[in-house]
Amino acid sequence: MEETKLIDDLTPKSEVMEETKLIEDRYHTIKRTKRHFRPAHYLLKIQSYSLLCDTGMEKYDSGVFEASGHKWRLSIYPKGNEKMNGSGHVSIYLAIVDTEKYNL
Repeated sequence: MEETKLIDDLTPKSEVMEETKLIEDRYHTIKRTKRHFRPAHYLLKIQSYSLLCDTGMEKYDSGVFEASGHKWRLSIYPKGNEKMNGSGHVSIYLAIVDTEKYNL
């Protein structure tokens, strides 16, 4: 087995430390990286899903929260996002809020 340095083109170099190990054998590839940001957690607790559905709201947006240096929001469609052919089940999206950083 041979140790190789690898940083893919989609990952900004500032988020990956210089040493990235790639271990390969005949059946498996294991890539280990270190990140500068700690894992983040966000908990959105819905007290009553049936009440949320009964309100008739098509979409519920959570408050803005920060994780890994970015601002985010959860968008929940209790009866599914019909515009995206998702009716009949819950649709949950993670949306980035500070899009001006990325010219989106």
